[in-house]
Order: sequence, then structure tokens, then C-alpha cells
Amino acid sequence: ADRHNALLVNGQGQSARPRGRPVVTRLQVRPRFVWAAVDLTECYRSNDSRFDNPAAQKVVREFVFLREPAVLIILDRVTVGIPEDIVAFNWHYRSEGDELPVTLLPTGRDVQVFEYSAQLPEGSPYRGFRRVVRTTTYALERQLLHVFGSEATLDVNNGASEDAWWQITLVNAPTTPVLFPMGPDVGWLVVGSEEPPEAVQEIQADADGVRWI
Repeated sequence: ADRHNALLVNGQGQSARPRGRPVVTRLQVRPRFVWAAVDLTECYRSNDSRFDNPAAQKVVREFVFLREPAVLIILDRVTVGIPEDIVAFNWHYRSEGDELPVTLLPTGRDVQVFEYSAQLPEGSPYRGFRRVVRTTTYALERQLLHVFGSEATLDVNNGASEDAWWQITLVNAPTTPVLFPMGPDVGWLVVGSEEPPEAVQEIQADADGVRWI
């Protein structure tokens, strides 16, 4: 599991015998961006106790790709069983030419960053380095937020619970802020002034080809 770009819960990745499949809960394709949210919980759980990870109560990953400039944002929302459970963001990158992601969440003393060479044979296409961002904060709900392709800052609006949100401001696109609702659940997304529907976008196929509608 630690050789994949996947979340680790108490050092374990997705189950070898998962209880179910990932569920796409949001999918939007727009001229400016692409947004996908996937509930991965069933991939970490198993009906076989030897392969089950009860600490992974809920695991959701969101991707936002901005087309111009090319920036990828990954937001992970994880709910664990007990406060002592450890959640880690696992990312592999090559030692030359690849930029490291910017970690916006978690922050402070609750985050530990490890960077080391992946011990793979010479000539392996996956040879390079590995970065692990581990959160040990004593909370049941964890959020891990990373930005690839741009320096960024994070602002927090701590209004009423239903109105609280994070705002990401990108150095490469300062006039196109990205807003997510805070908390463990996927809700809405705002990119610049464009707000997509809260659903999976449909695809239509006809004589002119396949297109998003």
C-alpha cells in the first residue's frame, strides 16, 4: 500500500479483499476545471477480518484540476475510529524535475513530513522519492489538503457550521479562488465565480460523439 499514491490509515492502505467498490459522488467537467469526489470507504473495509481496517470509518477523496494554469488540488476527508488513529497522505515523485505538493492541511505540530528514497531496483520506472504527510491530531475527523503546481495560501471562514468553508488562493491564479465546505462531508465547490451542481454530471452520446451535459 505504501507504494501507491493513496491514503494510509494506521499504516494500511486499501484492502486486498475490499467490501465494495469506490463510489463517485460528484463529477463535473467544465471549461475551467474538472471536479471529482470519490467515497473510498468500502475499499478500506472488508468482510474478512484479516483484511479489514475498522479505523477507516469514512474515507473520501476530492480532486480539482484547474486547466489554466495546470493546478491539481487534492482534498481528503477521513473519519477514524479513535483519536489515536494515524492518517497519512502518501505521494511518490521523481527526484529530478518534480515539484513537491504544497501542504495546506494539516498544519502545525500535528503534521509530520517524511521524504526519502523509495528503495526500488535500479532502472525501475517507479524509482524516485516518496513523501508522506502524517497527521497525528487527536480528532476523529481529519482533513488533508494538498496543492500541486502552484504555491497557495489557505483562508478559513469559521461562520455557522453550515456556512464554514476553506478558501484556497493560488499564486499562479490569484483571481480564481477555490472554495470547499469544511467538515467531513462533500458538499459544494466554487471555482472563481462558477458553482457546479451538487451531483454527478451526465454524459450524452449521439452521432456527434460523446459530451458532458
